[in-house]
Amino acid sequence: MWVVIDPTSLRCVTGNVLAVATHRAVWSESFRPFLKPHWYLFCCRREGHALASWQKSIQKMVTRPTIESSFAMHSTKSIPEFNHPKHPVLRVAIEVLELRRHRKFPSIRGASLAYGANISLN
Repeated sequence: MWVVIDPTSLRCVTGNVLAVATHRAVWSESFRPFLKPHWYLFCCRREGHALASWQKSIQKMVTRPTIESSFAMHSTKSIPEFNHPKHPVLRVAIEVLELRRHRKFPSIRGASLAYGANISLN
C-alpha cells in the first residue's frame, strides 16, 4: 500500500467561515471545539525547515538585462509557521492579489503573450 498523504499533517476546515466573529484571529481559536488534540497532528514541514542555518540568511541582488525572455523566481522571507497571528490576514491578502492579477494581466500584457506571475505563501 502506498501512502501519498500522511493524514497526521493534513489540515482541513469546513463550515461557514464567514460567520466567524473575529476574522483576523488565528483560525485555531475560532475552530478549537472542532480540532483534534494537538498530539494527533504533526507539524507540517515547510521549505524553510529543509535549509541549513547558513542558507536561511543568504541575501543577493541579481541584475538581469531583461526579464521578458527568461524565467525568474523572486522569494522573500515571510512568516515562519501556520499558527502565526498574521497568517490569516496574509493568506487573504495573497488571495485578493491573485484574483486581481487574473483579471488584470490579459488587459495589461495582452492575451497572446506567454507571461505569468503568481504569489504564494510557502
